[in-house]
Amino acid sequence: MCEPGTFMSAQYAFSAFSSGLLLGPMCAFFGGSNSLVVRSCLIATAGGCLAQGLLFSGYGPVLKMSLLAQKTVFMASKFFLSAIQ
Repeated sequence: MCEPGTFMSAQYAFSAFSSGLLLGPMCAFFGGSNSLVVRSCLIATAGGCLAQGLLFSGYGPVLKMSLLAQKTVFMASKFFLSAIQ
């Protein structure tokens, strides 16, 4: 699908994009004040990492999918988490 370096570069580029353009709307969505935003982002990141771990564990549905679907789910979850970070 893509090389690991390409994926990491795309992840950092998406993180920069989300920081630059989505920071204002995300702050408004998560409560407005800095402490509420940081707390909400930490909770969302922890929840996202937990969900990603459960999805890719032996009990999750992702391992029963094709390899392309597994990669797609992994990349989508990583892009979601990089937007919150």
